[in-house]
Amino acid sequence: MGEFRTFGDYKQRLHDSFYKQGLMLSMGCKLGEVSPGAVEAILPFDEKLTQQHGYFHGGITGTMADNVAGFAAYTLFEEDDSVVTAEYKINLLAPAKGDFMISRSEVVKLGRTLSIVRSDVYVKTNDVEKHVATGLFTIMRLAGQKKTEI
Repeated sequence: MGEFRTFGDYKQRLHDSFYKQGLMLSMGCKLGEVSPGAVEAILPFDEKLTQQHGYFHGGITGTMADNVAGFAAYTLFEEDDSVVTAEYKINLLAPAKGDFMISRSEVVKLGRTLSIVRSDVYVKTNDVEKHVATGLFTIMRLAGQKKTEI
């Protein structure tokens, strides 16, 4: 989307925070590509994450989009900051059936307190990706409120 300024070792900070999340760990989610203002996460298919038709549950799709959106904004904030989601809207575009779910988020507008982030969610089988959801997120910067323990 544009050139963004980062602070300190933002990739290590993001990695440490991501892998402290019990939910992401319990689902088996892993970080993918990370760059200033953009983050990707990958979730392998697991029947425990499905709804009655065998697709990834819509709640899982929303969780992936939301989580990665927050981390995309987090890459651009100062080392002692944290983030929370203030608002989001997501459109589920197609059934999420695949071997992996991939969520990619990118900061659209960086603000001092509120930032707008777009998340696109795909499912992948073999080498084919299918776009299954798009969301728009408002992420709130919590200046000086880094959480150091769980």
